Amino acid sequence: MKKILIWAVFLAASINSLVSAQSTITYPQSGLVATEDWVQQYFFEQLEKYNLSSCDLKVVNVSKSGSSLSFGLTSPLQGQNNYSVRISKGDQNWYWNAVPYITGEKITITNVPQITDARITVRPTNLQTCYYSFVYDLSGGSPPDPGNPTNPTDPTDPTEPTNPGGTPNCGAGPTILAVLNPTSTALTGQFHGNGVSKIAWQISLISTPLDILRQGEVVPTSAYVPINYTSLPDGNYRLRFSGVACVGTSIFDFIINTGVPNPTDPNVPVTPAPDPTEDAVQPVMVNQGFPQHMDVQITGSSNNWTINDNSDYALQGGYIWYYFVNGDMLRTPIRLTNYKYESNNPLRIVKMALKTQYDTFNKWSIGNVGGTYYDENAGMTFTFNTSGAYSNYVFR
Repeated sequence: MKKILIWAVFLAASINSLVSAQSTITYPQSGLVATEDWVQQYFFEQLEKYNLSSCDLKVVNVSKSGSSLSFGLTSPLQGQNNYSVRISKGDQNWYWNAVPYITGEKITITNVPQITDARITVRPTNLQTCYYSFVYDLSGGSPPDPGNPTNPTDPTDPTEPTNPGGTPNCGAGPTILAVLNPTSTALTGQFHGNGVSKIAWQISLISTPLDILRQGEVVPTSAYVPINYTSLPDGNYRLRFSGVACVGTSIFDFIINTGVPNPTDPNVPVTPAPDPTEDAVQPVMVNQGFPQHMDVQITGSSNNWTINDNSDYALQGGYIWYYFVNGDMLRTPIRLTNYKYESNNPLRIVKMALKTQYDTFNKWSIGNVGGTYYDENAGMTFTFNTSGAYSNYVFR
């Protein structure tokens, strides 16, 4: 019973620390880490697609001067001092994150695009389900009054809030799940979608996502879409999928690394491939217990690490150390020394102590439960009434 409790607490602590330390999101079923841009765009799309807003936020008194746009809020939210703004048209998006706001004053953003019929979406940075969206002319024409909200009171209206031209939303997607086998002239995009009869694709550099380098349209016949294009050199690229007959879009970053840059296209700058002689992988601690119980030191290089426990915490008489290194269990009278770890996979180390006459922690009970099998002192209790020590690492 005590063993179950120990591992439950350990797992919960590990998960919470890993989420806060890594701050990553993965695509469903793919295991691929989503980019910040993808997550940001996904939230905006889902909020507007289903007309979800948990607040009464309103935008008024919009004014444009040069490349700056200012507006006020009629229903500012208590405690929300930063707002995020998105401007979009077609499959192009511009973002301003965590713009400061003082109650009674206007929010101002700069370097706005000079476009007509721009859709502007405003939301508190810390409230992902609260937003206000309206159409505005940023080209200098006569804009509509945003005080007359474009958010519909009837969510069945097919032209609002994201489809002023009446194009229906895609049933789902097209959401890029993976870019497979990218080469200088071809790749395969794995995607999820519903009602997506044709896909418009675009490729740009990550550093300049608005400069389209290659584009085309394709009719998907399965979840794997082959795409061919004229030669691109090695570099870091962004693929965008958009629905042609329905509204929906997503992006996915990928790398072309053939080792042979293409000098025939001078308009495409080359991002050098990583130097294989530069071993930049390092262990990064995610979380740990009390360092006086176990002080882990990891030395070495990629896929060739040496692990030592430098803690001088005393082992009580009659007990022996147990170290659990991922799936490997070590029983030793001395602390962990020169343990070889030939991997860059995430690493978990747990340190406990058990009476020498036992070979399982199942013997360890909470209190005296009677009988001859269980022993409330089978395991050694560390200071602070803890049952063991732990450390978790990732290599990156």
